[in-house]
Amino acid sequence: MKRKKTLYIALIAAGLVLTAAVYLMRNNVSSRCITAWMGLAAGMIGIGVSQSLSLGMEAIDPSLRRRNKIEHQDERNTAIRNRAKALSGDILQWAVMGAAWLCFGLGGPAWILLLALASLIVKCLLELWLTARYQKKM
Repeated sequence: MKRKKTLYIALIAAGLVLTAAVYLMRNNVSSRCITAWMGLAAGMIGIGVSQSLSLGMEAIDPSLRRRNKIEHQDERNTAIRNRAKALSGDILQWAVMGAAWLCFGLGGPAWILLLALASLIVKCLLELWLTARYQKKM
C-alpha cells in the first residue's frame, strides 16, 4: 500500500509541476498547447487525489479493503469487467470508423483517413493475436 500511495502522490506532484510549467511558459506557447497541458495536469491531479483518498479510506476501514479485494478478484466481476472492456473497444472502433467516413465526406486530409484505417487494422490484428493466444492458454 505504501508503494501505491507514493505513486499517487508522485502523480499529484507531477500534475502540479506541469501546471507551474504551463503558467511560466504561457506567453511562449500556443493556447491549444496550454489547454492540452492543463487538461493533462488536471487529470493527473484528479486521479492522484481520488486514488489517495480511496487508499486512505481503506487504511481507516480494513473491512472495506477486504471487501474491495474480494470484489476485484471475484470471477463474476472479472468477467463483467472484461466484457465491458471488449464492448468499449468495439464501440471505439465504430466511432473511429464513423469519424473517418465523416472526414472523407467533408474532404478532410488523406493522412487522417490513413491513420484511422491503420489504427483499425492494428486493432483487428491485435484482437486476432490475443484470441489465438488465449485459446492456447485456456
